[in-house]
Amino acid sequence: MRILQGTISGLKMAKTVTVTITRYKKHPKYQKRFRVTKKYHAHCEDELRKDLKIGDSVYILESKPLSKIKKWILVTEESRKALIEQDRGTQASKAGKKTEIKNISDKQSITLEHTKRKMNSNKRKTLAAAAPAPSPAPAAEPVAEK
Repeated sequence: MRILQGTISGLKMAKTVTVTITRYKKHPKYQKRFRVTKKYHAHCEDELRKDLKIGDSVYILESKPLSKIKKWILVTEESRKALIEQDRGTQASKAGKKTEIKNISDKQSITLEHTKRKMNSNKRKTLAAAAPAPSPAPAAEPVAEK
C-alpha cells in the first residue's frame, strides 16, 4: 500500500482529480539533486470534490485499476492516519511469521546444497567406474639427425 502526497493540478474531469507529485532525485554521476514531477489521476467522490481547489495539498492511495488511467484514490487526512495505523498493525503481526519462513528457507537451501554435493560425488564415482582405464601413451620414436 503506497500513499503519496501531492498538489491538485486539475479538476476538469467528473469524479477525477489530477495530482502532481514532486520528488527529488540525485544524479548518479554528478551527485546534484534535481526535481522530477509526475501527474497521477485519482478517483474523488463528489463529497470531497466540492471542497477542493487547484493547489491544495492532498494524499492519494494506490488501489486496483478503476479505469485505464485511474489507479489511485484521493483520501482525507483522517482516513490516511487510520490506514497507516492499520498497516503498522499488520506489519507487526507479520514480522514473526517472516522470520519463521526465513529460517525454513535457510534449512531448505542447506538441504538442497547438501543434496547437490552428494549427487556430484555419486556422479564422479559412476563416471570413474564406467570409464576404461587410460592406456599408456606410445613412446615417440627418436628422429634421426643428418
